Amino acid sequence: LDPSTASPAMALILPGVAINVAVPSLRAAPTRPNRRAEALPGRRGPQVAGLCLVAARWHQKTRQRMRVAATALGPLGDDSELDIAGLIESLQGQWEDDVGLSIKVNGNEVDFGDGTGAWRLQADALTGLALELRGTRFVGTKESPMWQFPNGVRRSWNRPEAITPEQLKWRELFLSYKAERQQLRRQLWSSLVAQETQRSTELVERWTSGAVAEDLQLELEQQVRLFSGRYIVPGSCFV
Repeated sequence: LDPSTASPAMALILPGVAINVAVPSLRAAPTRPNRRAEALPGRRGPQVAGLCLVAARWHQKTRQRMRVAATALGPLGDDSELDIAGLIESLQGQWEDDVGLSIKVNGNEVDFGDGTGAWRLQADALTGLALELRGTRFVGTKESPMWQFPNGVRRSWNRPEAITPEQLKWRELFLSYKAERQQLRRQLWSSLVAQETQRSTELVERWTSGAVAEDLQLELEQQVRLFSGRYIVPGSCFV
């Protein structure tokens, strides 16, 4: 044992042997100051400022990448506000999509005719270079509008075809025939409830034959088309 690192010697006496043993000092070792902990409050301000600077640079680079991607994918040019305004102007009016919805665009509001109310046309909030509608992004052209969902599914719009005079005439005939069939069905139900056997028999024959009212001026082809759907009226059930 090194006496220089020990407290005054303490003698241990054994039978016939005397040994001087140095006993280590029991004094507590001096504590070292925590320089890092002391400096932390003073360094907290610069650290927060550095983190804010890194976040701002990351946000700026993200916006730049998004603007480049939107420019590469979208149909809009550098003057985004003018292009979006012109695009919205070109979308005004009536449209039909590839799933059969009838779409009407009035200003910045779009009605899909499905009972969900009006949806708003608006520019992309992040880049301002894309047009968004109902969770989709515009990826088509003014002549052929197309909208893409986040999962990649696309929906295309087309202008509805103009209704010809022949189609208008057929619509009137069709609605008149269906109204007559509906009235006949109601009369048949009333006669059955009232247990009018004779009248019920006559109405069943008229219902089954699909006869057309005499006041309806129909061509042979039109009569065949109406006859093929004579049982399809409101309240009919299909099994």
